[in-house]
Amino acid sequence: MKIVRADTNPLNGGDRLPLITYVKPGSSYSFDATNVKYSKANEQIHLNVTMCNGNEADAVTVNRSNTDTYEVSAETIERMMKTFNCSVKSRVKRNNENGNYSMTLIIYVDKNDTSMNITIVGYSIYPSATTTPPSPTPTSPSSPPTSPSPTSTHATTHASTAAPTTPAASSNGTGWIIAIVFIVLFALTLIAAV
Repeated sequence: MKIVRADTNPLNGGDRLPLITYVKPGSSYSFDATNVKYSKANEQIHLNVTMCNGNEADAVTVNRSNTDTYEVSAETIERMMKTFNCSVKSRVKRNNENGNYSMTLIIYVDKNDTSMNITIVGYSIYPSATTTPPSPTPTSPSSPPTSPSPTSTHATTHASTAAPTTPAASSNGTGWIIAIVFIVLFALTLIAAV
């Protein structure tokens, strides 16, 4: 899990707040948007998502989960990459993490809603094969050592996918970690507001 955004933005009734974040194929993205005044999720906040310079008219709607988190699954990201014609050429070239694609979160409230400041905490969850660094020693006697060249990184990813060296985190464990991160961030927001 990697926190990729933690900021506060004004959101006025009827306005759109476009926020750009970056995702890798195979990763999922989740975020929480809370009204700073009440330090809790607001049912009036809505979210649409586009990728790779897609038009807002074609945006995909993302609904809040029962934990008040907006979740864009890895499958949804893969589907949007096809829908919005993301190609190797549309990868973010200047980003320090290779292979990222831009994803635009379009956050808005209904026209009649009052203005509010919202805190946005977003995080990306990468598949276990891409978050586990390659082992410095071979995992079996028949495995050749890997070198740090770009082509071997690609091969290492496939090898890790076929035979992971560490067990993947359970969704329950990940949920607790996410909950703790949100609690700490909400506490900091409350302290800053006071």
